[in-house]
Amino acid sequence: MNQTELFNQTLLKIGSEKVLSSDQDSEERVLCSIFYADARDEVLIEYPWSCALRRSSLALVEKSLGLELPYRYALPTDPYCIRPVTLLDPETGKDLSTETWQKEGHSIWTRLNPCAVRYVARLDVSELDPHVAEVLVYKLAAKVAYRIVQDLSVENQMVALYAARLREAKTLEGTLGSMRYQRPALWTEV
Repeated sequence: MNQTELFNQTLLKIGSEKVLSSDQDSEERVLCSIFYADARDEVLIEYPWSCALRRSSLALVEKSLGLELPYRYALPTDPYCIRPVTLLDPETGKDLSTETWQKEGHSIWTRLNPCAVRYVARLDVSELDPHVAEVLVYKLAAKVAYRIVQDLSVENQMVALYAARLREAKTLEGTLGSMRYQRPALWTEV
């Protein structure tokens, strides 16, 4: 799905009669464009979607040994980190979810040196899994509905549908998860 397709689906959900083309500069397209980035980031921050998870080693920015969390690292910018999920051992990739850290601005403070992070990246709509893109459609629809159709009940309906689609997508995401290979039992082991 590209951005124009996302905008079209958004407009159809709210009952707008106008369907956009990529070169059209209608009021509807302008409104969708204005609210798109915020809606996308809000959906991505909402949950650690597997399509948006990335790993990266972190660059040490500051060392203040007198502090409880003495090392400050810059969070990744390519792709941009919008939500750190957990710290990782940079050598083994092992999840250090019990390690204490604190996000401040676009950096994190921790006791680890060196450090890596698993994070939610800011992605373009074309990189989203279909269930996450659908959640984004409803989030954007909730943001633009009243401005386009001038009906508060449509906006409220989009907010409710967004919440429902978000729950469904989180449930689906949980079933996608990770797979661990398990060797089938031999008949002598049964």
